Amino acid sequence: MTRSGQIISRYPNPENWRLHQVSPQMLKTFQAAFEQPGFVGELTGFDGSPRVYGVAPLLSTGGEVFVMIGAPLERSLAQVNRDGVRRLATLLIITLLSALFARFFIYRLIETSIGTLRQAVKKLADGQLDTRVSGLEAAREFEELGRWLQCDGGYARKA
Repeated sequence: MTRSGQIISRYPNPENWRLHQVSPQMLKTFQAAFEQPGFVGELTGFDGSPRVYGVAPLLSTGGEVFVMIGAPLERSLAQVNRDGVRRLATLLIITLLSALFARFFIYRLIETSIGTLRQAVKKLADGQLDTRVSGLEAAREFEELGRWLQCDGGYARKA
């Protein structure tokens, strides 16, 4: 297309478009793209549908003729959309699996520690005052509680 809005050739059907003059409104839209070297962006095409255009001046014409390549917006972004959905699904799966693994291991840690403490308290309640608690090193709070139960001056010894 020339700077004045005359179409030199267009695909498909170049014979229908050769030397066709675009409307002043269309020319104004494309002239904004002509002012930006290497423009790539969304513009309304000659057929009225949105397209992604790449616009560059043809250097051999001194910037009077521009090469414009337009691709339908829907098809241009379809692969990007598919890739985005695929990446989002992958991220969602990884997040869910991470949450499930974290829940499983935290549950296991707490349940095991509480079970150990429960057995120690039951033994103490049954009168076995020499009961020791071990295996609670993974959780600091349970380790503190275990040390308190084992303490020589603790309430379990005095009871």
